[in-house]
Amino acid sequence: MIANNLLGFFKTNNLVWGTLVIALILLSILAIVFLIGWKVNRTYPQSVEGLFRELKERYDRGEISKKEYEDIKRDTFESVFQLKNYLKLFK
Repeated sequence: MIANNLLGFFKTNNLVWGTLVIALILLSILAIVFLIGWKVNRTYPQSVEGLFRELKERYDRGEISKKEYEDIKRDTFESVFQLKNYLKLFK
């Protein structure tokens, strides 16, 4: 008797359980997207600063010429600017 009542409970509440499972999946996906976005936004400026610092150090050591330094700096700045605009779409 108890098994029939329990089985009947799950049969009549499939919509509720299904909705809860879907909500849990969606919340998990949103949490993952949020954490990835937070991590990217948190580390993004530091990595760009490090890139420019290393580029300057290579130029100072004479590993690259002034023209190479300026070209790399310009190309990197343009790429960073494009990436920044792309990331704005997801905020």
